[in-house]
Amino acid sequence: TSKDGYSFDDGTPALGESATLAGLVPGDVRYVRVAATNAGGESLPTPLVGARVSAGPAPGILVVGGFARLDGALLLVEDLSAYGLSFVERMWLLRMNDGSYAARHGGAIAAIGHAFDGAAHDAVEQSDVDVASYRVVDWFVGEESTVDRPLGPTEQTELARLLAAGGRWLLSGAEIGWAMDNLGSSQDQSFFRDTLHASYDGDDADTYDVGALAGPYEGLAALSFGGPEPGAYLSLYPDMLLPGQGAQAALAYLGGFGGFVL
Repeated sequence: TSKDGYSFDDGTPALGESATLAGLVPGDVRYVRVAATNAGGESLPTPLVGARVSAGPAPGILVVGGFARLDGALLLVEDLSAYGLSFVERMWLLRMNDGSYAARHGGAIAAIGHAFDGAAHDAVEQSDVDVASYRVVDWFVGEESTVDRPLGPTEQTELARLLAAGGRWLLSGAEIGWAMDNLGSSQDQSFFRDTLHASYDGDDADTYDVGALAGPYEGLAALSFGGPEPGAYLSLYPDMLLPGQGAQAALAYLGGFGGFVL
């Protein structure tokens, strides 16, 4: 367990399928990750799941971690010609997927005084979480793409239920349009266009810089989502999107090939 999502205690053995964290008070934030052990050693830990204890009713905000991908396509290429080598692939987990992203999302929510629950996307797939019971869902999928799908059929159904119940949903990821609208099934394409009200416009914006348009982010200073700091995965091919009927573009790429992120 961890209070900030980055520094952890020595762990607590859990022999069953559940564990209870005792001694928490309203306002406390805890992040949890799980590793399996046997005679062969210890596995890599799961991605983080976190929560902030509510002082009143159950939290109305749910943070869902949907970035579980970790494969060879995420390896980073480095030019080592200065050392007599060529371009080589480097396995820097901190720049590929270190599983810490729930701490960024949860930390931002906690910083403005809100309680939140957390879940891995698998829990939604297995119907362990009632997504529609929340007012707001913050769902991040990182670089999930065509093999590790950004949103499966059950997840799409649950998120449609949330919106039908009047809930709000923030979805972030680098290749959602590429995977769902460009290469997805007819169900994926229908969900992307009719529920997300967007369409795919290009595979790579060729820039990590974005600026605000008129709307909810108006006045926000230009920012970059491609920084080299630890824990920032490299979005190799950030999608270009087009707003559909009833939608509004809120951010636009600066430089590169232009286009929008919604």
